[in-house]
This record gives sequence, structure tokens and C-alpha cells, in this order.
Amino acid sequence: MVPARERVTVKLYDNRRLYRPARGRYVTLDEVIALAHDGAEITVQDAQSGADMTAFVLSRSPTGH
Repeated sequence: MVPARERVTVKLYDNRRLYRPARGRYVTLDEVIALAHDGAEITVQDAQSGADMTAFVLSRSPTGH
């Protein structure tokens, strides 16, 4: 569980791996979706260009969320 409205930044790499710099570890798409459902403000950035990839990544939810 994350505090409501916590800002969480995730980096998306070319190999489609998701990295959470604040925690220093890779995360799964399910973990990112769970953070969003817990009320965190999720931002997903392309690791090289810095482009906003949030909508693209969150729309890929394998569990249909």
C-alpha cells in the first residue's frame, strides 16, 4: 500500500522492462497497476527520450484493469 497521491516514477527500457528508480529495482506491470489502484500518481517515462509512456503502459494491463 502506498500513501494516497504518492508520485511514483517508473522508467521504461527498450526491452520493455520497468524500473522504479526510487526503490532501485525492476517492477512488474502488475505492481505498477496495483500502485495506481492504491491511489499513487504513476508516471512512466521512456528511459532514453524521457517521453511520457504512461497511457501506453497502463493500457497493457494483462489483468484487464
